[in-house]
Amino acid sequence: HVASNPSNRMDHAARARLRFAAALAASGAALGAVSLLLRRRRRRAEESEPWELDVRSGVTTRADPAAPPKNWAFLSCGRVAHDYANALKCVDGAALYVVATRSAADLPRAEAFRDLHGFQKAAGSYAEALADPAVDEPAVQASPVRPRGATRDWEVHKFGGASLANAELYRTVGDLLIEEAGGRGDGVPTMAIVSAMGGMTDLLIKVVDSALEDFDRAQVDLEAAVARQLETLQQLAPPEIVGPIESRIREDAQDVLSVVRSLRMIKTVPAVTMEVVTGFGEIWSAQTLNAYLQTRGASSEWVDAREVLVVKSDSEGLGEKGSTSTTGVVPLWGPTKSRMQTWWSENGKEFETLKYDDGESCILVCTGFVATTADGVPTTLKRSGSDYSAIIFAK
Repeated sequence: HVASNPSNRMDHAARARLRFAAALAASGAALGAVSLLLRRRRRRAEESEPWELDVRSGVTTRADPAAPPKNWAFLSCGRVAHDYANALKCVDGAALYVVATRSAADLPRAEAFRDLHGFQKAAGSYAEALADPAVDEPAVQASPVRPRGATRDWEVHKFGGASLANAELYRTVGDLLIEEAGGRGDGVPTMAIVSAMGGMTDLLIKVVDSALEDFDRAQVDLEAAVARQLETLQQLAPPEIVGPIESRIREDAQDVLSVVRSLRMIKTVPAVTMEVVTGFGEIWSAQTLNAYLQTRGASSEWVDAREVLVVKSDSEGLGEKGSTSTTGVVPLWGPTKSRMQTWWSENGKEFETLKYDDGESCILVCTGFVATTADGVPTTLKRSGSDYSAIIFAK
């Protein structure tokens, strides 16, 4: 503390002694951590039962010593695949079996990867690798899944409330997405994760707070929030696009009033109430941006993350404003992936017919911040959660 505070005057010798002491403490901590790690490794090596890695759930479990090794298939030869292969070499019960590239033209890359890491086989297509009956484990694929016809990987952008504070900024963001999706003549599948319109989350929190004392006041506050969003929407799109969205927003507002109506009686705000109400800011924002994109003729659709992103949360409430409090919120990858695939099969058919080679591409506008639990209860990723949403959807 003294060394980092300019207001504390110290001579050079005192500063040097303090820095040396800090470095010595850090070195001692590092040596202690290494020593602990070595002891753990030694203890594990002495145990009779080996361990195996379950990458799908991110845990390490005991392996059956009598079971044959599991054959792994890799659908990538990139840097992530290299790291993954090196990791699996240290895992009992894992066998590097086959590595594949996208096409036969890249087969030499797969053969080089095979020789480097000791795979048994190399394949010139993903289908060939996955059709091999000896493959036991789900394939490790570092390359993102692309829409049919696309040659470029997905790009994921994230825009916070300050970038979406008024109609002009929505236009700026929309124009940027259209430009990025066009690529350089070859379309880039694009997703944008959006926060609520600037200041909207605070307006919705005010609705909840007002409902504790005066329901009529809560109605006035909510109407002000809705009017601001609709005014922005109307500046961005024609009536035929605005109409259905306006109807949904007003229906959402009625749902909000239904949720907060009882707060004055119970004299408290349940965590789920605050999360449900504030989450509508992102729902309205995503539809607003998508309305502008459609007005510009873009092939776009909005994604309600409450229908896709499934999480387990050990914390309640939103966290303090300005904080980063997503700790304790864990995405459930299996259900989330399944729901995203279902969404795409129901809503993404038109995106499979685009001429990506001619610069056409799809744009998905996805709500940040909001999610759902495995039980179907709406929740959020807490303050700064839209950044977390972007990371999850990118993965």
